[in-house]
Amino acid sequence: IRICDGIAVFFTGGLLIMSRIMKRKLSVLLLFAAAAVLGMAGCASGSEGSGSFGGLSKTGIAPYECSDSEKGLLEAFGISSDNSQILFFQAPEESVSMTVTISRLEEDGTWKEIGGGTISSGDDLSGREPLSGALTMKLEEDRRIDFHIRTSSLFSFRTDPVLPEPETLGSMTAFLQEFTEIEENKEIPAAILTYDSGSAMRSCSLQDYFDPSVFEGTDLVLAVTIRFSDTDA
Repeated sequence: IRICDGIAVFFTGGLLIMSRIMKRKLSVLLLFAAAAVLGMAGCASGSEGSGSFGGLSKTGIAPYECSDSEKGLLEAFGISSDNSQILFFQAPEESVSMTVTISRLEEDGTWKEIGGGTISSGDDLSGREPLSGALTMKLEEDRRIDFHIRTSSLFSFRTDPVLPEPETLGSMTAFLQEFTEIEENKEIPAAILTYDSGSAMRSCSLQDYFDPSVFEGTDLVLAVTIRFSDTDA
């Protein structure tokens, strides 16, 4: 695994190994909450299109619908559908890496990468299973985003805080809401976060990522995208 601008965490044989000591104990608690819910999903019987541990049995990415008991567990850790999401993914057989990118919309209307991470299964495709698992993301009050990715192991990283704009009054978030097919080497918008000091905010969709001109005049716009690649990115 290669993680940029964050922390890598590995679970192996029930042991927790951290690449460096986390400064906040809350991050560890959130990690265990995410792991617990994914474990509960593994015990649940999958719905149509679900494979092992509740994941997808066909190529694509889709949001996981939490049960009431799972929602209760997550809410105990301050995690709700307003500030977080769980996505299951099944990559094409040729995919060897998955990259999560966090970008900020610049004044010139272009996206600038501000963080992210990549997991890789290596270039040798012989004898390996297709890349599959689950991704969780949680939005923090300082606009930092915590990520956890479960494949055969559990990985964790976070972005740096984004300094608040003066007198920001409102925010709006759009998450991936439906099953989406995966096209190799093409970005899939997973979340759009907008912040503005105005008295009114326009709604947005994930497809607005490809036409950022619609965000003109908005104080701050962040985007989370996912890309599956046939190369060891």
